[in-house]
Amino acid sequence: MIYLNNKEKLNRIKLTPDNYYVVTDFDQTITNGFTKGSWGVDINANEEYEKERAKLYNYYRPIEIDSTMDKNEKTKHMKNWYTESLNILIKYNLTEKEIIKTVESNKFILRDYAKTFFKKLYNDKVPILMLSAGIGNVIIKILEYNEIYFDNIYIDSNFLIFKDEKIVGISDNIIHTMNKNSEGLLKKFGDKVKDRENILLFGDTLSDINMIRKEDLDKSITVRISRCKNQGKFRIL
Repeated sequence: MIYLNNKEKLNRIKLTPDNYYVVTDFDQTITNGFTKGSWGVDINANEEYEKERAKLYNYYRPIEIDSTMDKNEKTKHMKNWYTESLNILIKYNLTEKEIIKTVESNKFILRDYAKTFFKKLYNDKVPILMLSAGIGNVIIKILEYNEIYFDNIYIDSNFLIFKDEKIVGISDNIIHTMNKNSEGLLKKFGDKVKDRENILLFGDTLSDINMIRKEDLDKSITVRISRCKNQGKFRIL
């Protein structure tokens, strides 16, 4: 767990249950750094599906972490990756039952103390704005499975549409790593946090800082959580 703040800011910002809200990523932030991402649902143990997913990952992942690539070029690649990933789910007829089965097989592991942390935020009535380039349907099922999908959690993510139990598309424009920012999040849920001044931000990559506006940085405590297996435990405020 790395605090991306100067000492002056940490001393100045005093969080109380009624003066802040949480903005957080999900995959490898709330879940552990070595577990599946929410796109990693199983489809009837289909080997061809797994091969196609792995091929996409091996091609696009190096691009995603390339800090030297032009932003517009990387954005084009990320849009293609997520679109192709969605098309694979459609091609192999992902069902809602398979999402539930994958979640219940415990292939999505939460960070140590994440449950305790979420329960405290719920008890303190602190809103949680969750912004994820993952699959919202899967994220909700993971939270429900772990009994922490509380009514103070508001999620902006890629929500799949199902018809006759099979996937047919996505509910809105695809959210990917290059367009994941505060604009849509605040447009949807800004009324939930309008009376709260401070922000506690969690992410696993430096780009997750874009989940809040630049003008809000001075009143936020930003935390980058390590992807390492034995790091990144949630501390109780």
